[in-house]
Amino acid sequence: MSRTPVINQALSNVWLQEQGLLSVKDLGCKAQGYMVTKRKTSSSEPTC
Repeated sequence: MSRTPVINQALSNVWLQEQGLLSVKDLGCKAQGYMVTKRKTSSSEPTC
């Protein structure tokens, strides 16, 4: 049900972050030593 358009519109990722919820993907990437970025950069570090 979480992948339905109505739920995605009502509870967007941005809204969930504003409520203080953590991203499991971001935590996993951080644990593996990756940088969490919103867009690709020409950095030598791997991005998640």
